[in-house]
Amino acid sequence: MLLFLVYFAPSVIGGIGLLFNAHWARLLLQVQAFAYLFLIPFGSALGVVTLVVLLGDRTPSNATMDQSGQPLPAPGALRNVLNRPLSGAGSVFAAMAIVGPGFVIIIDLLYHLNEPRTPPELDQAAIIAVPLLLVAIVLLVRSIRMSEGIAADWRSIDYFGLRRRRWQRESRLLTQEEHRRVKRLGTDPAMRKYADLIRQGQHWNDDQIAYDMDPTRLVTCAHIQPIERAMRDAGILVRPLYGALANAACCVDSPRLQARFDITLPVWFSDSIPGDRPYDPEGAAIMCREHGSGIWLLHPSDATPDTPVFPAA
Repeated sequence: MLLFLVYFAPSVIGGIGLLFNAHWARLLLQVQAFAYLFLIPFGSALGVVTLVVLLGDRTPSNATMDQSGQPLPAPGALRNVLNRPLSGAGSVFAAMAIVGPGFVIIIDLLYHLNEPRTPPELDQAAIIAVPLLLVAIVLLVRSIRMSEGIAADWRSIDYFGLRRRRWQRESRLLTQEEHRRVKRLGTDPAMRKYADLIRQGQHWNDDQIAYDMDPTRLVTCAHIQPIERAMRDAGILVRPLYGALANAACCVDSPRLQARFDITLPVWFSDSIPGDRPYDPEGAAIMCREHGSGIWLLHPSDATPDTPVFPAA
C-alpha cells in the first residue's frame, strides 16, 4: 500500500489535474518526480526529464490558447480533453503513469515468483494498476500519433500501423492478380496486344477489351450513337468508361461536327468544361442532357501533332 501511495496514486491524480489545466497538478507532479528519482535507473531518468519539463514549460501550450494568444478556459467535459493532443507535460505524465503502475505490477510479480505469500495490499494495488497502465499507454501513443499530424478522432488513429499493413497487403494482392491477368492475356494471340498495352502503362479492363474487339458495339444513347459509330469507323480509339459514357482519343473540329451531325438539344458540345477542382484543366465532351450519355474528348490544349481530329477534313 505504501508503494501505491508514494508512486502510483500521485501520478494518476496529478495527471488528471494536468489534463484539466489545474494549477495544483504541476506542483504535485514535481513532488512526484522527486520520488521517482529513487527508482534507479529508469525512474531517475524519468524524474529528471519530468522536472526539466515541468520547471521549464510555464507557458500555455498551443492546444490551450485561442487565435488571439489568450489561454482558453479549462474544458468542462472530459470529451473535450480527450479530443486534443497532450502537451509536453501531459506526455510526461502519461510516461509517469506507465512507470508507476508498471513498477507496482513488477513488484507484485516478483513477490509471486520468489515469496510464498504476497501482501494482500500489493495484490490489490496491482489489480488497479493493470487497467490504468493500459489507459496510460493508449494516451501516450495517441499523443505521439496526434503530434505527427494524425486526426484527433481516436477511431482514425492507426495504432501499430495495422491499417497501413493491411493496405499494403491488399495492394500487393491486387498487383499479383493484375500480373496473372496480364500473363493470361499474353497467352491468347487475340488478346496479346492488350497485354502489351497494359505493360506500357495503359489501363484496359475486360469490358473495354470486349468493346474494342467488337466493332459493332456501342455504349452511348441513341442521340450520340451516330457520332460514336462514325468515330469507330474512322479508326479513332474509343473506350467505354462506365454506364453510357465513353472516352475518345481525339479532338473535335466544332464547325465540321455541327455541319455533319445534328448537334441540337438535348445534345451539346463544349471544349471549355471546367474541372472539378480550381486547378484542374478544362475538358471537352459531347453530351446528351436527356440520358446522361456522352463521349469525353481530348481538350485542344492536351493535343499533340499526332492527335486525330474528328470529323476529318
